[in-house]
Amino acid sequence: GENKVWNYGLPISMPIFTAGALAGQLQSAEAAQQQALFAYQKAIQEAFREVNDALINQDRTREQLHAQRRQVEALRQYAATAHLRYDNGYTSYIEVLDAERSLFNVQLQYTQTQQAEFQAMINLYLAMGGGWVNEADQLARTANDAAAAKER
Repeated sequence: GENKVWNYGLPISMPIFTAGALAGQLQSAEAAQQQALFAYQKAIQEAFREVNDALINQDRTREQLHAQRRQVEALRQYAATAHLRYDNGYTSYIEVLDAERSLFNVQLQYTQTQQAEFQAMINLYLAMGGGWVNEADQLARTANDAAAAKER
């Protein structure tokens, strides 16, 4: 009818020819997705490697600590025997001093290995995602500072 107008055209604002821009944007988005996926896989592999290295380090340190513990016990027995021999007049005091010096050196090494074991435990904790305690403390301090600033 005369009072009805039909509009069958496309809006003028719609692009007719994009010259492959949409396909290029799709390829770019897919490439960005692949890059993010590869970065994620690399991060996961790195995390597994760090945990594995920390576990191996901790295991080796414990083995070393166990061997040094046996060495300390053996040298304690040697020092006790040296004291007993000196007390009974069979040897000079130099043998006692030598036994005590050897015992002291091994005890010092044992203590250093204990420190290495504790460090290995810390490294394992960090490799497994530890460290959030420090972040929580920092967030709590920030919140406390903000609350104190509001009170002023």
